[in-house]
Amino acid sequence: MATKNKNMLLVEEYSGRKTNNRFYDQRFAHMKTVDIIKWHDFNSIPPAMVKFYQRRIPNLVSLMTMRKPNGLAYAKYIIFVYDKQSPFVVEHRLLPERKKAVLAFIGLNEANKQQQAATCLELSDEMLVDALSDYLKWQDDYTWNMIVQNEEVFYNNQRQIIQGVSALNKDTDRLKASEYQSKLLDFNDKILKRIKALWSEFTGVDPEAEAKIKERKPVSPEIIAEWDFVGADYKFGIEEEE
Repeated sequence: MATKNKNMLLVEEYSGRKTNNRFYDQRFAHMKTVDIIKWHDFNSIPPAMVKFYQRRIPNLVSLMTMRKPNGLAYAKYIIFVYDKQSPFVVEHRLLPERKKAVLAFIGLNEANKQQQAATCLELSDEMLVDALSDYLKWQDDYTWNMIVQNEEVFYNNQRQIIQGVSALNKDTDRLKASEYQSKLLDFNDKILKRIKALWSEFTGVDPEAEAKIKERKPVSPEIIAEWDFVGADYKFGIEEEE
């Protein structure tokens, strides 16, 4: 029987109860943070991995450490919803549907998690916003960054429009609110055109490209061992060199 190298032993050690092997499938193969999303507990993440991301996405790591026990779930929400290589972007093009699907996937759709789910949906935690900003910057794609920003503005405006003005009593207040809603509608019309143009630029000229981001390949423990247990674009051992 062939002797297993140290990297393979590490993969086996870290792929037990504390991790989730479903993240090894082809849907997640090209995500830059594939080595974060498979963990159930932040305290189980190898220190070298934390150190690596602390240098590159410091606010995401701060979110995971300062918002325990929900910090890791918040980080996964950001990754799955806003990573341009996330399978949820392909499977759920519309942002509201993508957010709901991710909440269900990471378990924040349960009755006892309503507050945490609301925090994610509304981006009401400043640390969550800072982490998202860091994560978008780290992806280094201005087009994708603009898609995310414009979609968030579009759906925030939509929420205000749908809420209506029926709760207002004074006619003058209702008139002002109606005028404001009309302006929001005009603004959203411009944003929608911008979003469509950005998506066309992002996906390219292929008419079927809107349902495709990038061809994904299966990720197995053997492939991860070749990465030296770090992720698709960087290699480090248990103790990263200074």
